[in-house]
Amino acid sequence: MSKKLTILILISISLLVFGGLIFFLAMSSIGWDFTKLSTRRLVNNEYEITENFKNINIATTEGVIEIIPSTDGKTKVVLAEKEKTLHNVFVSQETLNIEMNDERKWYDHVGINWETQKVKLYIPSGEYDALDISTDTGDIDIAKDYFFEKINIKGSTVDVVVKASVLNEAKIETSTGDINLENLTAGSIDISVTTGSVELENVKVATDLKIKVETGECELDTVTCKNLISTGSTGDISLESVIATGYFNITRSTGDVEFERSDASEITIETSTGDVKGSLLSEKVFIVDTDTGRKRVPESVSGGRCKVTTDTGDVIITIAK
Repeated sequence: MSKKLTILILISISLLVFGGLIFFLAMSSIGWDFTKLSTRRLVNNEYEITENFKNINIATTEGVIEIIPSTDGKTKVVLAEKEKTLHNVFVSQETLNIEMNDERKWYDHVGINWETQKVKLYIPSGEYDALDISTDTGDIDIAKDYFFEKINIKGSTVDVVVKASVLNEAKIETSTGDINLENLTAGSIDISVTTGSVELENVKVATDLKIKVETGECELDTVTCKNLISTGSTGDISLESVIATGYFNITRSTGDVEFERSDASEITIETSTGDVKGSLLSEKVFIVDTDTGRKRVPESVSGGRCKVTTDTGDVIITIAK
């Protein structure tokens, strides 16, 4: 190694050490609070709503959205928002609107942003008509103390938690993010996610439960419905104590289908490389077609039809005692 190269390496190492020392001292001086490095600070605003409304419309592009029961019976909107993305809050035609007014130029998107924008809606628990939420990135959390006529949620990179019940349809569509529904009833549910997991626990659906997952896991625990329709490309689907009075129709390309003590009057399952395994609660007439996988199902001749088709997956099904 030449003397000149050795000197350059020593200078580089010295600069790295010096830079690291400056960073350590700077962060120590602000208590390692990375939010203090943000080039755009949040401002806090609060609005009390006195007009009557039946519907709720929230339209923003980023941040956390929460719907929380108010403790004093009043309605208020609490916002932590950026100066050029302030929200308009107003009631029009019996609809409470919370809409972000984006005044940013292209150069406003350049910078360091550690703080999270937040929309918190405090409303009395009870019944409401439509809930519409649209956002690009962030989290959505809807508390259990509500009963909506319908819910429509649409987002790009969004995690969604819903605990409120729905009389008619709950429709949730995201590109990337997890969707979690807990302890609720609904007329129908339609879920679509490109990359992310779907979890339902203790959910009762009067009619159809539709779940479309391109890449991600799907877990259902203690769910009742009329029909379960689920499609997906890559990812497993797991059913535990899932009962349909009508049918299961489940399709996967690469992913296992597993169920435990679940049942439907008619069952159709199709996979390419995934296994189909589990236990049903009642006898079925089994029609199984697998190219290279193992096949082990009860030799029953009564009950509804259970048709399973795979290319390379195993099919192992039992009847629970």
